[in-house]
Amino acid sequence: MDLTFENFKRELPAQILERGRAYLKDGVVTDLDMIDDMHWTAQVIGSDTYDVDIEQLANGTLACSCTCPYEHGEYCKHVAAVLYAIEETFSDQLKPRKRKASTKRAAKKVSLRDLLAKTSQPELAAVLLELAEQDKRIANQLMVRFGAVKPDKAAYSKLVKDALRAHMDHGFLDYQGSRRAASAVLKLVGQANHMLEQGQWEASVASYRAVIDNVAAAINQADDSDGMLGQAIGEAIDGLRQAATQGTEEQEQALFTDCLTDAQAVHMRGWDWRWDLLNIAADLISTPEQRQQLFAFLDQFQVPADKPKPDIWREIGFLGDHLMSRFDAERAASIKLAVIDRLDGDKAAEKFISEHIQLDRFRQMMIERLMKRGDLKQAKELITQGISINEQQKLPGLVLGYKQMLLKIAVLEKDTPTVIRLARDLLLNGRDYQYYDLLKEAIPTAEWAAFTDSLIKDAQSHRYLPDFVLWLYAREERWSDMLRAAKEYGWTESIERYRQELETRLPAEVAAIYEQTAYKMLEPATDRGVYRMACLLLTRMKELGQGKRADEIVSNLKQRFPKRRSLLEELAKV
Repeated sequence: MDLTFENFKRELPAQILERGRAYLKDGVVTDLDMIDDMHWTAQVIGSDTYDVDIEQLANGTLACSCTCPYEHGEYCKHVAAVLYAIEETFSDQLKPRKRKASTKRAAKKVSLRDLLAKTSQPELAAVLLELAEQDKRIANQLMVRFGAVKPDKAAYSKLVKDALRAHMDHGFLDYQGSRRAASAVLKLVGQANHMLEQGQWEASVASYRAVIDNVAAAINQADDSDGMLGQAIGEAIDGLRQAATQGTEEQEQALFTDCLTDAQAVHMRGWDWRWDLLNIAADLISTPEQRQQLFAFLDQFQVPADKPKPDIWREIGFLGDHLMSRFDAERAASIKLAVIDRLDGDKAAEKFISEHIQLDRFRQMMIERLMKRGDLKQAKELITQGISINEQQKLPGLVLGYKQMLLKIAVLEKDTPTVIRLARDLLLNGRDYQYYDLLKEAIPTAEWAAFTDSLIKDAQSHRYLPDFVLWLYAREERWSDMLRAAKEYGWTESIERYRQELETRLPAEVAAIYEQTAYKMLEPATDRGVYRMACLLLTRMKELGQGKRADEIVSNLKQRFPKRRSLLEELAKV
């Protein structure tokens, strides 16, 4: 739900709004303050004192958070109370409203502004110095803001660390702390974006790097369930990527070194952000020396061609000092390939691909190149090898991918038996229903019914395929067969998808299954949710013209279970 000041009274539940208004009326919304442009904080006193943070984003939507433990919705009564308070107190900052602003609260804000405006510069300097001595975070902000320190990564790292530590509890960022810390860090990223727009290249890059490095170091000690800390890193990387296109030659060379250095940090292991930095570095390469530096680091991820592939569950881990995995090896080689393709051309790129054919991504690249050239024989050889290797490693997803490529070749060669064999395999094991149409086109009409019977028989031996069987019954319009499945499995969620078709074609039979399923559900004593679902089936019986029978069932159930109060209440609604 996208909340705004214009729609919050329509979007929030009535009960939440009512309680929020009561909180405001009772005067328990305290310390309401606009800490930045369209950004407010407040405290609400309830069973405890809760901190509420509300910020209006550039698109007009509101980012709201509260430290209360409310778990029954996105917004709590404390947020509603503060929204009402903001509307009342800061009406001049919002769109014009008929609501009259609170003169008491507004006067407090105006008087502070007037006081600051009337205070002399020496007095203001003295106050700021006193606050800076009391709070190191303020001192760090002032030092950077007024240029007292060099705007390098170290200086901005102090600001990022301050933003993180302010919301930590014993070195850990809980869910709310992570959200608040991320909000503060995202503001630093926004400031860096502004600096980049203003041509302050060095300062913006230093800020981006500080965010990436320090937040990545802290995220393992944080509950970043909603991904806001990760978002801050992602936006900083986007900014760094943009900066990489705007620097001078000297600046780009420095940024190359910085990205390569930052990517090697221990806390970057296992995160995609490491590869983002390495990709930026790759795009900045302009000298043989830079290329050699990057490739030397990437070589640490190379899996030797003669090295057997480890079990996938043992791939994720540290091998020596480096995080080694099949996926990392492919990523490292892909970065090298991008550099070679850009600087050396397509011929050199293909040579590199062929030298790394043991990596599945590169094997697939070579297969696609061969297919484009019409060299289907060699393409099939590479595919067959890929299938064999991955079957041994028990990687069915990659096996299916190779079989899809083999099917494309079979279609090109008009090899109907192979098309049927592969399409059947992919339909059963890949659950990709597009192959149904290909099979129906390839198999003679006279043989189709027998083929679908064999397909259903094989499908029923797979643990996950009753859904597929029902889908096939629907495509073939075998509604009686689907009804038999419903009798066998009960009226499941999978069968529910075909309710309209079944009720239209076989209403009496469906009503009988509703009766059977309802009795089965109600046999053991259970909860109201099950009772409600069983009674829904009885209601459907009435809709299908079986009202008399449904009433008989209701009467029978009332007599059988007179002490199940919840069931009796639900039966009364049928």
